[in-house]
Amino acid sequence: PPRSTLFPYTTLFRSHSAPAAVPAFFTTRSVRVLPQGAVALTFPYDLRPHNDAMVWQAVSGMRFRILGGDVYVRRPAGVAPWQAKPPGGPVMSALLLAGTKRGGEPPPGDQQTLTAIRQLCARYHVDVILVDPAAPEGRAVAALIGRALRTQPRVAGQLSIWINVQSALRRTP
Repeated sequence: PPRSTLFPYTTLFRSHSAPAAVPAFFTTRSVRVLPQGAVALTFPYDLRPHNDAMVWQAVSGMRFRILGGDVYVRRPAGVAPWQAKPPGGPVMSALLLAGTKRGGEPPPGDQQTLTAIRQLCARYHVDVILVDPAAPEGRAVAALIGRALRTQPRVAGQLSIWINVQSALRRTP
């Protein structure tokens, strides 16, 4: 099967657009392993201009919900503020922004980082984690998540997928 499929969806940022490469997992029946309505933590984290996860969500028929994404709410003065702030404090921000212009390398794989991953997943009731190892710092992030959950991902094409995250959390101290 192809590594990814190009769709007519485009990623819009200001007046620029580009074709969106979507992993084949999201366009086939394979996506059904994700429970309908599941909360998904994705990497790359969905934060403008890196909206891969929103495209994944759209082409899967809105099968899952994501942490992140962009929404603009017009205020009475007509201004729609935008703030880039991933959930979970400084350690998770460093992890989720790794490989972007706002971030750098992911945090070290120390106990603080592993605990932060588990706490974020518990607090936001994350059901699945979807990581693109081909993304900048994707392999390092996947390794940290695997260590935090103490389980290996399911690999589907180019994605590393953890399903039943809450069950994995119950098995970890």
